Amino acid sequence: MDHPVELVDPQPHSPEMDDPMDCVDPEPQPQPQIPMHSQHPLQFEGLRKISEAEIGIIVGESALEQVQTRPQFGGGGYFLSSDKFVTSLVWRADFIGLPFVQVLCNGSWRLFFGAIRNQYDHLLCWDYAATDLASAESIICGWESHYFPLSAWHVCANCRPDLLGKDHSAKIGHRCYGYLVEFALRHIQIHGVPREIMPLFRCDVTPPIPLDIPLPIRFNERIRAVRRLETLEEALFYLPNHPIGADVIVYPELFEAGTTIYHGPGSPKKTGFLGYHAVIIESVFQLLGDLVAVCRMSNGDEVAHCGYAYVSLTTMYMIVGLDACQEPYVRKTPKPMHLLSNFVILEMHKNSEKSQEDSSIIGTGDVQSPIINQDVRTGAGMPVSKDFLKGADKNVSACLFDHPKDMDGAERMRQIKPTVQSKYKD
Repeated sequence: MDHPVELVDPQPHSPEMDDPMDCVDPEPQPQPQIPMHSQHPLQFEGLRKISEAEIGIIVGESALEQVQTRPQFGGGGYFLSSDKFVTSLVWRADFIGLPFVQVLCNGSWRLFFGAIRNQYDHLLCWDYAATDLASAESIICGWESHYFPLSAWHVCANCRPDLLGKDHSAKIGHRCYGYLVEFALRHIQIHGVPREIMPLFRCDVTPPIPLDIPLPIRFNERIRAVRRLETLEEALFYLPNHPIGADVIVYPELFEAGTTIYHGPGSPKKTGFLGYHAVIIESVFQLLGDLVAVCRMSNGDEVAHCGYAYVSLTTMYMIVGLDACQEPYVRKTPKPMHLLSNFVILEMHKNSEKSQEDSSIIGTGDVQSPIINQDVRTGAGMPVSKDFLKGADKNVSACLFDHPKDMDGAERMRQIKPTVQSKYKD
């Protein structure tokens, strides 16, 4: 290395976030102390290459043993990434599910989602991810014929009313709060959620009065299970049948416009830790020699690639240094972690030709039954299991579109540019 790495006690500091980064949702509640060999960050900013021997000396032998369970590949080596307050060990490792890459890269759930939504400066990524998963699965399982957004305001107001106005990370005057996609989905399963009537969310203004709110859709009749998945490999096993909710660790590069692959703390440009952001994994493909997850965000279509981030699936990291001021916001990493975590899928029953009288809306009144007019496509694209198709409406599209196997990354990205013509575009 060009410069020695030193352990120091920094001055307390709370990093400020610029737009659009200030819309990142931090961890809503303090985490347990991170079991690290050093609770001190390192005295440098940026990336610095480090050898295995130096990892053992600086970070500790037990951490080195954990790193060696997912060794670096391709001669890229290991790096320390620091902003003086949060220090990570970062490297690239082989993707465990490599034999299944060809299957994973054959389709996308893009067409089951509408325009990219925008949370602006609210702590609501968990809310938008959960409601969009419910919207998409309703189409996949034949309950709806097309995408429509569900009420972010309704979920925020009713999921954890005890947290309204109490999240110190929210802007002054805001009542929004950070939370988890899994718990939001469980709330939707039990209590339902109405369609969106306020495309531009404002939690610092008077909400709509109850008489103006549509009746909630009764999702307890639709949702079979909210399934938490422990690892990336387990989550991707379900990707052919479900879009996946997840959290991504956030560094400024995540929001940079363009088709850059996101490497988290491995970014050579900016290394400041910002928090965690809820996203939806809608496909996987290979780009520039890396395997990436295409993640739908909720920050409008001017960030990342038209609102979709390309998150590296081979980048691993461990938090190895932490200043006390950041401790409540950083999740522990006792073993190597992918950039994506907290995976969850929504499993719904298939709609078996229900009548209007047996509709999924609470209360009475005119209800439009789903009109399914798409053909099943199982020859290529997103592969589906026999169980997935068994009993499903024969007109429900179970996959999206095909990509020629020899298509390069740039051409594929042009084809998957999201549709933003919806009247609900923010």
